[in-house]
Amino acid sequence: MYVNATNMRKLLIIITFLLSVVVQSQNISCETAIPYIDGDCTFFPPPNGLTQLQRCYSFVAPDSVAFAANTFIQSGSVCSPLTYTLYDSNCNLLSTNTTGSFGNLDSLSIYTVCFSRSCTIGVLVGICSSENFVLPVEMIYFIGESTVKGINLEWATASEINCFGFSLERSTDLTNWINIGFIEGSINSQQITKYSFQDLKPINGINYYKLTQYDRDGRFEVLQIIAIVWNAEFKTNVFRQYNFLGQKIR
Repeated sequence: MYVNATNMRKLLIIITFLLSVVVQSQNISCETAIPYIDGDCTFFPPPNGLTQLQRCYSFVAPDSVAFAANTFIQSGSVCSPLTYTLYDSNCNLLSTNTTGSFGNLDSLSIYTVCFSRSCTIGVLVGICSSENFVLPVEMIYFIGESTVKGINLEWATASEINCFGFSLERSTDLTNWINIGFIEGSINSQQITKYSFQDLKPINGINYYKLTQYDRDGRFEVLQIIAIVWNAEFKTNVFRQYNFLGQKIR
């Protein structure tokens, strides 16, 4: 079939228009948010990608929620970090971050989350939403105390969902960590639960402790890192203050 130059230009205009419709449909605002779909992916090949992209989803909130999304960029592109913006049911802006985690939500209320990214060089060629999930643990505190025998660690949770347990790691430089123990969680709990662990072999000086929560699906989250100073001389100095009768001698 012969296509003259005029018809070819018309065909290209139509194709370009259709591509622009598909591309522009990815710029969904809070007001036009679609229901959240886990694993929703859209791709558009370069050079017809977007330099700016926003995809918004509405969802019914648990108490806390975390989102993750993947955006795909053309090789050599220079793009800003992916940002997550949370709106209430009236599209009033509540919070923006680059982690996708939002807490202190009103349970069973409707919210909208928008995934946004822009490129100064190159283009975005796709976006995928990832599963949203309830943060499995609501922390109250994580503290430590230096004692004669070592360092006592204590933490408490206000609620737990699908919580398998907690791992404890120790470090002296915040880079190299060793596992020192694991405490089983309560699986599901809506009341305050307290935990404790004793490190009998702390390092002389500053000890950093990392508390990580694992759920039953294999997901994990670093909850908090604290620093506790321990002095090896403390073990003998305490007893030097008393004689065998329990009388203080200095």
